[in-house]
Order: sequence, then C-alpha cells, then structure tokens
Amino acid sequence: MSALVHRDIRRLTRREGARTRDRIRDALATAGADGLTTDAVAEAVGVHPNSAREHLAQLHADGITVQSDDRSGAVGRPRRRHVLIDPAAATLDSDTATVEMLGALVNHAELSTEVATVAGVELGRRRALTHTADTATLAGLVADQRRLGFAPQIDADGDTTCISFAACPLRAVTTTDSVCALHRGLLDGWLSQSDHQVTMLVADGDGAACHALVTAH
Repeated sequence: MSALVHRDIRRLTRREGARTRDRIRDALATAGADGLTTDAVAEAVGVHPNSAREHLAQLHADGITVQSDDRSGAVGRPRRRHVLIDPAAATLDSDTATVEMLGALVNHAELSTEVATVAGVELGRRRALTHTADTATLAGLVADQRRLGFAPQIDADGDTTCISFAACPLRAVTTTDSVCALHRGLLDGWLSQSDHQVTMLVADGDGAACHALVTAH
C-alpha cells in the first residue's frame, strides 16, 4: 500500500475520530451537570465502550471534560463519570492574570513585536515545564490555552491542526500587534521542545477570534 493511501487513511481516521468526539460532547452537553458514565456515552453515540473510553480520555486530556468515580449503586469497581466543562463558567487559573498583566506591560511600554514574542516564548516554556504531564504535546498546549482563557477549539487535518481561539484574555487590554506577538510567543514557547511548530497566527477581521495553524515536522 502506497504512502499516499496510508496518509489518506490516517486523515479519514482522524476526521471520523473528531466527529465521534463531537457527538460525545453533544451527549455530555445534554446530560448537563450529572454527566454520563463511559457505558452511557458509548450507548448514546453508538460506539464500543473501549472506543468511547479512548475518545473520552482525549477529551479529558484536552481539558474539555472532568472525570470522577461514581461509587453509587453496584458493588465493585466504581464507574467513571464524565462531565462537560462549560467554557463560560470554567474557573481560569491564576496565570490568566499573569498573561493579562504581561499584555498590559507590552502595550504600555510600546514594545516591539520582536520583544513581545520573546517574552511570550519564555512564559510558554515555563508553563510547559510546570505542567509536566503534558509537556511538549499538542494536546497539552490546547489544555493550557484553555486554562489561560483562550477557549481553543481544534480541527485536525493530516499533519496540520487549526486551533481557533474564541476568547482572549489579552483583548481586554489591547489589540495591538505586539500583544498578538505575545500570544504567538506563548504558543511557540510551549511547543519549542515538541515535534510541532506554529506556522501561522491570524486574527479575524472583526476581532471575534483568531486562528493558529500548527504542523508536525
């Protein structure tokens, strides 16, 4: 089988996996705060429990769900229950304030985009080292950007992943090019020890969101 066919198969597999996770998110959204067990998720979306378990693990790694052990009911091993995190109600970690203050400093000091990028890279590297479980992984980057309040959503296509940021803690400070450079540096710094790199970070014309393209190399 040719390399091209293998690539197409991998691409189709990724797309099908993304669609399955979208259905899981819809099921969890319907369930609300009570969430669903792994078996209930599998039944709701029509997949094998083992497949549901893998997709749920990915959603948890991406910071989209929280997991807990349900010890009520049957005797034996507790059932794993999954609850969808509400992005609007999620509590952001204390480093959100760090990003906001750094953005204010960049804006107030009128730093160049080059200096702002360097500052972002240093912060991104430190955060990657702090969150050791997810260091130098794309999933870890997405989870960390969610913790910082950027509300990322991913769309993978082969070796390229588009990350859409629906929110920005820096936008409340300013929308200058230097602040966007700071965000770009954050992404570059996290991925500096990985096999991925950011090839583009662009903002929508209406300022509603921005998008980063990340490629494997």
